[in-house]
Amino acid sequence: MPDINEIEVVLQEKVKPHLQGHGGDVHVLEINGNDVEIELTGACAGCVMADTETLPFIEGELKKAFPEIGAVTIGQHTDEELLDFARKILRHEIEL
Repeated sequence: MPDINEIEVVLQEKVKPHLQGHGGDVHVLEINGNDVEIELTGACAGCVMADTETLPFIEGELKKAFPEIGAVTIGQHTDEELLDFARKILRHEIEL
């Protein structure tokens, strides 16, 4: 199974140019066994086409390079700074 750096190289060469042309991007969050969890950012984050077009495209490119890859899924990563801000609001440390 490839490591994150090897997967990122394939993303950089085969996937990112297409996504970045539309204002989006992708990176690997983690590898679990043979499965890869990615995060879509920029214009790709939350795009209605993510599940039907973007994910199959990414999965196809990764499986061409690494046939042993199982599922590729879109994960969500929340910025720690954003979480801290939300916690302060909930503790009434910040008024909106």
